[in-house]
Amino acid sequence: MKLYIVTGEKSGDLQASILVEKLHVVNNNIKIRAFGGEHLKKTGVEISSEINRTSVMGLTNVLMQINTIRKKINFCKTDILKFNPNAIILVDYPAFNLRIARFAKEHGIQVFYYIAPKVWAWNKSRLNKIKKYIDSLLVIFPFEVDFFKKHNIDAIYVGNPLISHINKFKSNKLYISKKNIIAVLPGSRKQEISKILPIMLSVSSSFKKYQFVIAGISDFGNDFYESFINCDNIKIRYDSTYSLLSE
Repeated sequence: MKLYIVTGEKSGDLQASILVEKLHVVNNNIKIRAFGGEHLKKTGVEISSEINRTSVMGLTNVLMQINTIRKKINFCKTDILKFNPNAIILVDYPAFNLRIARFAKEHGIQVFYYIAPKVWAWNKSRLNKIKKYIDSLLVIFPFEVDFFKKHNIDAIYVGNPLISHINKFKSNKLYISKKNIIAVLPGSRKQEISKILPIMLSVSSSFKKYQFVIAGISDFGNDFYESFINCDNIKIRYDSTYSLLSE
């Protein structure tokens, strides 16, 4: 069996790597190729293209990078056809992946979606696309099964990767501080981080007894994160979100 996985951004790459580890336990003979990143690469998956520059948010940023995004989508489509998979698994990132879903469906490829678009919270207009292009959703919240069922969409609860995988990292503690730690998770998109991290860190001076630790992404560099730090009880740990949460 041949599977093609599409992530689109760093967080999806991490979640997909956990999924691949589970798939290999069930069937080690599955051939997998992915539009992904370093986490998937570590599982032994063949990577077609790195995803570092794919993820953007906000209309202005999308318009500025529209040609890059189009090239990524077209590359992904071409690579899927060359690989000729039995099925594709799309991971999160609906702005990118719903376009790939439509393409795959038009070419007779079975489509699964892992970590479904949060249409129960916003942008319910995507329900029609999900119903039309997705064969089955692999959801991480139990209530999503009933939500999608009401809209005649097949959904299977597969557990939350954060909860099911966190124990693996408890033996790999970072030992950051003797203080109680407050983990700061500002996201995996640079524009998103720039908007919300200053707000998240604004409370740090009111909690001096705690150690704030930012879950950073090394691709963005130390200077980027340091520019938001306004208090001496804030540290940064890169590419170690699960280890940080196990502290």
